[in-house]
Amino acid sequence: IWLWRGRLLGVSALLALATIHAVTIWLETRVGFAHPSLLVDRGSRYSLSALMLAWAWWQQRRPVFGGIPSGRRFGLDVFRAIAVLCVAVTHFTPLVIEPWFMNKDFVRWERYIGALGVDIFFALSGYLIGVILLRMIPTLNDMTLVKRFWMRRWLRTLPAAYVSAVVVLIFATPVNWIDYVMRITFVSSFTPYYHSDEMRVWWSLASEEYFYLVFPVLMLLWVRSGWRQWAFGLTLASIALLSVAARVGWLTQLDTLSMGSVELVPYARLDPMIFGAIIAYIRLKHADWFARLNTIGYAPGMVFLWVGLMLLLDKLRWMPWAVGLGHTAIGLGAALIIPAVETVRSTGLRWMDRTLVWIAAVSYSMYLYHDIFATYLLRQFGHAQTALHMIPLFAAYCAL
Repeated sequence: IWLWRGRLLGVSALLALATIHAVTIWLETRVGFAHPSLLVDRGSRYSLSALMLAWAWWQQRRPVFGGIPSGRRFGLDVFRAIAVLCVAVTHFTPLVIEPWFMNKDFVRWERYIGALGVDIFFALSGYLIGVILLRMIPTLNDMTLVKRFWMRRWLRTLPAAYVSAVVVLIFATPVNWIDYVMRITFVSSFTPYYHSDEMRVWWSLASEEYFYLVFPVLMLLWVRSGWRQWAFGLTLASIALLSVAARVGWLTQLDTLSMGSVELVPYARLDPMIFGAIIAYIRLKHADWFARLNTIGYAPGMVFLWVGLMLLLDKLRWMPWAVGLGHTAIGLGAALIIPAVETVRSTGLRWMDRTLVWIAAVSYSMYLYHDIFATYLLRQFGHAQTALHMIPLFAAYCAL
């Protein structure tokens, strides 16, 4: 019922959802339904059902599409705030009480809520950068514009990042200095064989920087080859092909238990940015399609996002499909939600609006620093000893 507005898109999302449940049941018949719960525990099913009902209610109250507002868009700020909060909650996991930390179901939820936030960030980044890159094409003739693009992106991302790399020396001094140096030079996660707990969030910064580095150069090459009109689409296809080929290539080389490491290889996780850039193309070149996606609303995107999350929550059940398709489905879902959130102007609560806008404004800094302070608190206090002890720890984490 919720997906009916989406027509082909809604039916595709529904088929994906039905397929993952059907495959789950088929796999369970082969082991005599050995798992006590399928995909999610009872409490999670109830929570998710309530969440879906809330989204359906919000969907019915959405205003008719009246065009994209100018300036900073509140809806994108909401999406950005949700993403960074997902990541921040995930990295608090080591500080929770030990029974929770030892609970496999709790930890997998915590871990992949963070993965959800990262993929939302990637989709938003692809969307916003896609608009900039599309507007470059008519005057893109040499490296001048490319260098200007790089300088603007690096000035927006790298100075703040390297300040955090200095701050970590004070609050969470690296244990392995070689790992630390490799992290801040964006080469530590180049293969899935290399793992490090130093500066953990920097693998995703590497993905962003690789995207910024490669996209305009490939676009220029297509322009010089006489394909200016198709340069953006051909660049998207090229990067998507490279990213998917890298992921599939690594998955064929690794044993089952090591396949999850591919999730942290930056150049193998560019799909969400590609989907975001496609939405940017639709916005600028096919405004009627963008309006249609806005009218369809959240439903197909939410369902694709949920399918990807389900794959990752139980990835040992269906390796390598989970690693190969999980983040792709989340990225597709996040990108499909963007046209719907573009025109959101308020949550209806003034204090909530102000809070979300503020969180979005500091989201990059929050992303850079939250893990540093989680490590600091863990070294100072360790796990919370009781649920009551966890409250001041979480309060300190939020304050820092």
